[in-house]
Amino acid sequence: MKYAYVYTIGLSLFFLSSCGKQPVKQERIKPLTTQSADFSQTNNNITVSVKKMIPQDSRKTFSGVNLLAKGVQPLQVSVHNMTQDAVTITQDNLGLPLINATQCQELFKQANISAGGVIGLIGIGIAVGAVGFLVGVYILGSVVLLGTLPHAFSYVGLGIMCVSPTLPIVVPVIGVTAKTYDQSLNANALQITQTENFIEQLTIESHTTKDFLLLVKKEDYKDQFSMTMQQPNNKTIFDVALPEHKKKRLSV
Repeated sequence: MKYAYVYTIGLSLFFLSSCGKQPVKQERIKPLTTQSADFSQTNNNITVSVKKMIPQDSRKTFSGVNLLAKGVQPLQVSVHNMTQDAVTITQDNLGLPLINATQCQELFKQANISAGGVIGLIGIGIAVGAVGFLVGVYILGSVVLLGTLPHAFSYVGLGIMCVSPTLPIVVPVIGVTAKTYDQSLNANALQITQTENFIEQLTIESHTTKDFLLLVKKEDYKDQFSMTMQQPNNKTIFDVALPEHKKKRLSV
């Protein structure tokens, strides 16, 4: 039993430490196509494509973070400028109120786990471990002393008795590891928004394509809005209409 106790602690700590150190794969957003977009339209040799992200899109784009669960509707926009002049988009030319840089910081801000939180997790581990140990003793006693349970249950009781004393260590490790991992995901997601998110103004040069993100609070979001592409002697308005309920996408 002594060796089983030591083995369980060592294996649990090694497993949890390994999970906490797993790197998060970070990729730039993939360009939209007319097939992957929910809206695509070409006016005056400018093509605008928009995709309304669902939770799986958000997790894939924002390093595992579901922005919809945080009260934000993310959109991916692709502008293909096939004209001879640069195209400029400003925040005033978008029919949606966007989340600003400061709000982005708050969106991904994660509080550090406190000493009190760790002590609370230790207390939970002690309580659960004590109950588990008593359950193990009861099962083992029912097999050996009372004979009310089959002999095979003795291994179950012994296993519970071996694992239960490790819970005051394992539970806090799980809690701290999960919190640290969540902080890592949010830090990576913030970095993505800082490089890919539309803030105030964007210019798309002649014969180039630019993909970028729009972040809108759910209460401010609407499926129909306008986007105005400004050029030196012209402006092109796109009336974007997105589906209210996201259609199911086929995996390629």
